[in-house]
Amino acid sequence: MRNIIKADLYRIFRGKGVYIVFVIFLGLIVLQTATGGVMNVGISYEDRAFLDSIEGLSEEEADAAIKAYTQELSQKPTGSQAPFKLMDGADSLVYILLPFLVFITTSDFTSGAAKNIPISGISRGKYIASKLTLSGITCVVMLVVYVVLSVVIATLISGFGGTFDGEFVWSVAKVLLVQVWLFLAVTCVGKFFAFLTRSGAVVGLYIAFMLGVQMLIFVLTFANDWFENLFDYDLSMLIGKAAHLDTLSNGEIGQIIAIGAVYIVLSIAGSFAIFRKAEVK
Repeated sequence: MRNIIKADLYRIFRGKGVYIVFVIFLGLIVLQTATGGVMNVGISYEDRAFLDSIEGLSEEEADAAIKAYTQELSQKPTGSQAPFKLMDGADSLVYILLPFLVFITTSDFTSGAAKNIPISGISRGKYIASKLTLSGITCVVMLVVYVVLSVVIATLISGFGGTFDGEFVWSVAKVLLVQVWLFLAVTCVGKFFAFLTRSGAVVGLYIAFMLGVQMLIFVLTFANDWFENLFDYDLSMLIGKAAHLDTLSNGEIGQIIAIGAVYIVLSIAGSFAIFRKAEVK
């Protein structure tokens, strides 16, 4: 399994694509931190909560609330505020993960290298485990860099604005841990699609799952408010919700972790079931 991971890392860093993704990733951090804006793709948890809060207000009250909300979002964060503000928009990172997801798994099939798996003595289970492990490591590293750089850049621009102590570190770390768990769920779902298609078609399925389902739920809420409950099972929405961990009850936090676990278990089981019987060409 270690040799497969080493080979994947060699191929990743040998190409130019990974460095382009890194530049986009770093640019996203700098832009959000320097301008105070959060780049959400689709509907964010914070936006959804705000829309719920102005429901029933008069037109004048709603306009005033929207203006105040917009001004609050555009404020440049201090170093102590930056990680929480950027983690609120961390769901946008799932699209930064997409190139890695495609390359790490599907490149073996599109290049024909996967046909060597049966004769190399590597079991299909170890092969899947190596792909999941490397993707999981990528998730953790990406999120940690995302948070750490946001603190550094915001501090250089606006100062730290608080006390850097154990309480601050823990408040950031607990949100980060939950978001890492949810990103692992996103990765496992992506791997399931990758092993299902074993081609570039995984890109469409991945985007349809992360963005299309959310848009469909949003449209359905116009027909019946009950459909809004489905947002509680949407991974993009849960990633944003995890950024507000201090406002959630223990039951809500437990539900987020449990939903992530269900996605992980079902996706891994599906990946093994599909690839174990797949004809590798």
